[in-house]
Amino acid sequence: MIIPPRPVLQRVYQCDRRFHTEMLVALEQPTTYFGLAWCRGDQVDIYTFSAQFELVKRATCSAHLKNAHRKGGQSQRRFERLIEGQRHDYGQHVADTLCKTLDPHLLSLQRLFLVGHGSKHRDLQQRLPARWQPLCECVTYDGTTALHDVLKTLDLNVNLQSERHLTDFYARRHEDRIVYGPAETWACLEAGQLQVLFSPRHGDADRCAAFGTTFVLVAGRTALEQRFRADFGDYGGITRWKLDTAPEPLLDTAPEPLMDTEP
Repeated sequence: MIIPPRPVLQRVYQCDRRFHTEMLVALEQPTTYFGLAWCRGDQVDIYTFSAQFELVKRATCSAHLKNAHRKGGQSQRRFERLIEGQRHDYGQHVADTLCKTLDPHLLSLQRLFLVGHGSKHRDLQQRLPARWQPLCECVTYDGTTALHDVLKTLDLNVNLQSERHLTDFYARRHEDRIVYGPAETWACLEAGQLQVLFSPRHGDADRCAAFGTTFVLVAGRTALEQRFRADFGDYGGITRWKLDTAPEPLLDTAPEPLMDTEP
């Protein structure tokens, strides 16, 4: 008996004498997922979808926020403060719900699209933790476009941020402005010399934020990310200026081995 890892959604009929396993082999391949937050008015729907645009709704956040002031009631300024407080609390609630909902899929997520009109989706991005920022991309629509029409306009092939910074990393090799290796990279970060950090762990983003360093997740999802990890290992970075001598590695601040945290 063969139990497929995911549901078989296609019926195949073969009348020859060979047992066909092509479809089962395809199910064994790792699936790349994308996250999407659909911001519409006072409601935000959270989805995951694959490259075949198979949408799965994971959660919904909605609120009935006041937008009108009754005469004879609270003063206008007090009313505006209440509205601003409600919107702030609701925005943080949406950000917390998104992180809690998509956190189990974080290692499989290629990108996170925040789709909306106005500034609500950009406000949502600012509320997300630093480890989510490298995956985020804001997409603005006119408010009348259907969700499936918006999906067709998304670029799902390339992680734009990692590709751009990795291309710059290879261009800086001849300028003595790169560093690689866990201990060496972390020493540069602690010395305030690192402009961009390449890491395979989401948790390093919070540490980069303390030094004003750009965090780039390199998880081997694109060809260039795989090349970087094959050439330089798991960690590397672009320095702010040319280094005459590399700083001494700080062994006590180097990250833990990957086998203890991620597969």
